[in-house]
Amino acid sequence: MTVDLNRLIPAFLGADDERRRRALAVLTESESRPSDDEHNTPPGHERLLNQIEVAKMLGVHPTTVRRWRIPCNRFGRIPRYRRDDVMAYLASKAFRQRLSDLKSLRNT
Repeated sequence: MTVDLNRLIPAFLGADDERRRRALAVLTESESRPSDDEHNTPPGHERLLNQIEVAKMLGVHPTTVRRWRIPCNRFGRIPRYRRDDVMAYLASKAFRQRLSDLKSLRNT
């Protein structure tokens, strides 16, 4: 998509303060843009997260997500995660056991 600055600048200057603020926020990415959840996901369906998104959500490295064996749906070899399933697994006894096993492996 090509932007015609000869049209964009006068439109920006002629806009009210709120529209200018929102336009600048989008251009500088200081305000989050609408997520895929709001636009592309049909009602009643949850957007599946990839390994990197889950890692960012949890504040860990993407490899850690794989090592923790968080339940996922696979599309070919690509894992996709449901947010609710991730949170439920992290609260489960199975996850605490897996974490304990990984720690003991690290210490040996």
